[in-house]
Amino acid sequence: MGSVCFYGVLAAILAARASGRAAKWCIWTGAVLLIGMIGYSRIYLGVHYPSDVIAGYCAGAVWVGAVVFVSKIHMDPHKE
Repeated sequence: MGSVCFYGVLAAILAARASGRAAKWCIWTGAVLLIGMIGYSRIYLGVHYPSDVIAGYCAGAVWVGAVVFVSKIHMDPHKE
């Protein structure tokens, strides 16, 4: 969950500042691959069960989505 939260928000920040679709795609792809490798290593080393990792991914994705949503609302230049 920690890696999803950290690298997901980092990717969102970097992608918002990146220009071009290819750059944004590379940022998000790198974040997803890194998060996936961290989750796999947790299972491989026997620290967590696969269900634990999947639950962490889901909880982290909800958290990142909420942070990005609130950030977009807060930074909207058209709000009154």
